[in-house]
Amino acid sequence: MRIGLALEQEQSKQDVKPYFVLIVAVRDKNLRRNGNHNLSVAVARATTGVALPNLPLLLCLLLRFLIKKEFDASIVYLKYAAYFAQEKINLPGFEKFFFHAAGEEREHGIKLIEYALMRGKEPVNKNTFQLDYSYKVPAATTGLSALEDALKMEQEVTLSIRNLIKTCEGDKDDYHLVDYLTGEYLNEQHKGQGRKLAEFLFDKNHM
Repeated sequence: MRIGLALEQEQSKQDVKPYFVLIVAVRDKNLRRNGNHNLSVAVARATTGVALPNLPLLLCLLLRFLIKKEFDASIVYLKYAAYFAQEKINLPGFEKFFFHAAGEEREHGIKLIEYALMRGKEPVNKNTFQLDYSYKVPAATTGLSALEDALKMEQEVTLSIRNLIKTCEGDKDDYHLVDYLTGEYLNEQHKGQGRKLAEFLFDKNHM
């Protein structure tokens, strides 16, 4: 692994003490495999002091809301996967699709948690954080209706991301979070919607 290092002194806006940011250029294949996310984590672990100003309260609350939506979506997809895996239903293609989708949403939530920690904020409020397990898969649910529900959930998550980006670009002026959301996170979200829409259109015409 080849690592290039540069040391830059910055003045914290929230602390009169100077701090140092260690900028890490990673060439290792394992860190590059998952793109900028692993690089961000590597930078965060290699910093001394506060790498970035803490998130404003409003952005922290919006980020927590987005984290909850990701994990709630993962739970719904797991329920759909279990539904289609039943012997009396036996639709292994939909089972596989929703298990994969649940894993993606869970991974998105974990990435947001890691980002919040990197910015010096608790990613969830341990006193109030509670996932939603109330969703029940309707009886006689078809693969088509499940895909329609999944697409709606993905669109709601994307809308939450866009609202967070707009808030960051306003008077909060947090372009680091904007760069993370637009550079990696929103791109993955759009790809996920594209896959679900493709499944929906295919099944609509062939089921």
